[in-house]
Amino acid sequence: MGLGGNGDRSSDIPLGAGRGTRRVSPGRESRRAVKPALGQPRRLLPRDERRRTLIAAATRAFSRGGFAGTSLDDVADEAGVSRILLYRHFESKTHLYRALLDDIRSRLTEALAAEGRIDTNSIGRLVSAAQADPAGFTLLFRHARREPQFSDYSDQLFARMVATMERHLEGSVADPVRRKWAASAAVAVTNESIIGWLEAGCPDPDSAPATVTAAVRGVMRAIAGGAGGPSSKTQPDGRVAATRSERQPPLVSE
Repeated sequence: MGLGGNGDRSSDIPLGAGRGTRRVSPGRESRRAVKPALGQPRRLLPRDERRRTLIAAATRAFSRGGFAGTSLDDVADEAGVSRILLYRHFESKTHLYRALLDDIRSRLTEALAAEGRIDTNSIGRLVSAAQADPAGFTLLFRHARREPQFSDYSDQLFARMVATMERHLEGSVADPVRRKWAASAAVAVTNESIIGWLEAGCPDPDSAPATVTAAVRGVMRAIAGGAGGPSSKTQPDGRVAATRSERQPPLVSE
């Protein structure tokens, strides 16, 4: 039996079990004040729409404390609903968490490969997707990546991004060891740079993709040999020309 965090033992127990009186932690009552009072009608949503709103609320709640640090009460409070409503859509806390991670990963993959193709705007699209759903991006690449039970969601997308980057570097980094190193570092820098940008409040959003690209470019140049090294081409006047590895790279394959 897994602990759900904050004393929540329902991570692997059907959500409908043990519906009894429960204690309310300090601070929760103020959040519950936004719920409709008894006797006031609640807007009824179609099942699919309600499920989407619950996943969005759960993403925000889990992004603050990850799986272990977030209880189902926290999720219900964030969504402004009762636990009973959660019971109708998700079998357990684990089921809910996996559903939202799958949703986040699918949307990020779609954003990276817009219209079924990869182009030089991949980093820009990733920045835009992260800005549109900062909680989801942070949850997938910061919390889930560190949770053994759920790390496969972020690891699979990370691996796809690295594999694509490696292919992108084949024409400019001859050493396969350095090429794999550069690809892995570039993807890690991309994700961490975006998370740092989100946490800073998304300053200068128009220039954010270029800033992230510059950071990635610097890492790839350093690992591949730096200016004048095996990944660079020197022009007759002594300037270093941008190589394929230095242009804004795609991050996932088609």
